[in-house]
Amino acid sequence: MEKHLCWILFVLSFTGTLNAGGGETQPRLEHFQCYPVLRANPEVEAGVGLFDQFTLSLSTNLEDRFEKARVLGANWFCNPTRKLHSGQAFDVRDARQHLTFYWIRAERSEPQRVVKIRNQFGERSLQLHESLFWLYRPRRLFTTTLWTLGHFKCYRATGRRVARPSVRVSDQFILPPTRHRVRMPLAFCNPAEKLHTDFIAAISNKEAHLTCYSMTTANEFVGRTEISNQFGARQGLLVGNPRVLCVPTRKLGFEVISPDGTVGGGQRAQ
Repeated sequence: MEKHLCWILFVLSFTGTLNAGGGETQPRLEHFQCYPVLRANPEVEAGVGLFDQFTLSLSTNLEDRFEKARVLGANWFCNPTRKLHSGQAFDVRDARQHLTFYWIRAERSEPQRVVKIRNQFGERSLQLHESLFWLYRPRRLFTTTLWTLGHFKCYRATGRRVARPSVRVSDQFILPPTRHRVRMPLAFCNPAEKLHTDFIAAISNKEAHLTCYSMTTANEFVGRTEISNQFGARQGLLVGNPRVLCVPTRKLGFEVISPDGTVGGGQRAQ
């Protein structure tokens, strides 16, 4: 079978930094500032299965509902962030929430979709599709650590530029608030079930979604951190300048784009 290598950010497992304490069973999603992983030690390679709200519309056999994929390595590490946007302040409620993006290689291709969302940047539609950015078009995996708020399967997204792009953010790595301009949507994330080593991590909050945006860099930063998650008790990451902002999002609905470029009611995808 041909393997389709798409840019789906796959599991949002929360990645806890080492020495994080215990806490709530159902915390709310934070806003996240994400740093590119320059080097990871050790490298991760594992087999997983994924199942989300989009996959449900494609599945006819629930016993075989999980999409098989190979996790290839960490790509982004995300801290919860304090954010000021258009006079509205978003504080960090739980500093233990962290995310790690992992590249994945999936076997099955999926149709393009249009999803309607709402978050603090407004209400709009995004197109979700396979990536053309990377040489072998991998998918990504969001994974968390120590305790799990949930996992997410994340799809490459395109859409309109953010209308009021100026934000000020600070987190555990860069404490003084720095100004960034938020640009274009990069990914949209559904809560997902994940199968790994015969253990199924269920969806803990089916209403929790994320949209991730590119943003300008404001600092020259290189840092090291250690994480622990289901892929290893201790992973060392070298990270660079933050370039991505992920925000909690409400999904209002979605439709599949047909091969002729039209969606649900026959309208053409924009």
